[in-house]
Amino acid sequence: CVIFNDRYIYKDQATEQRRTLRAITTAHEQAHMWFGDLVTMKWWNDLWLNESFAEFISHLALTKIQDKLSLLKLSDIWLEFLKRKTRGYNEDQAPTTHPINGEIPSTHQAETIFDGITYNKGAACLKQIIHLIGEENFSKSMSIYFHKLNIQTRPCTALQQNYKPLSPSYPENLDIWQKEWIQTCGLN
Repeated sequence: CVIFNDRYIYKDQATEQRRTLRAITTAHEQAHMWFGDLVTMKWWNDLWLNESFAEFISHLALTKIQDKLSLLKLSDIWLEFLKRKTRGYNEDQAPTTHPINGEIPSTHQAETIFDGITYNKGAACLKQIIHLIGEENFSKSMSIYFHKLNIQTRPCTALQQNYKPLSPSYPENLDIWQKEWIQTCGLN
């Protein structure tokens, strides 16, 4: 994947925040090896699964390894996440709002959903679901999803079909959550 452009090739000493933004972009693009390459969306309706997942996982992964990075000091990763989430929520209040996952009848219309709603609000919803079902449950569901659907094109419904609650305290299924947060535009 191509991930760098002139913005990320610094001619002077890069600030901690600029290095952090470059690390987030690099991790985002690497996440596409799972959502986007390993399991590919069936149609543009599911662009959110590629982009929201990559956006969320880039932040989560960097927070998991940040203390182990001896040569690279990063700024607050979740603060950067919050800034991006705010962009998504602002766009979600505009007249051009759309659901994170909705009907996209043409590739022409698909060009309009590469935005803060798809990337950032969608990533915030994935962060929310981890708090709803637990990180271990989320990881196991993702593992099942990737192994079962390796090198296939799938609609996003395949993701929730691979969700199995690990404890009675977790929801039985994610249908209500998906309808309220992923398939409904505007602030919930």
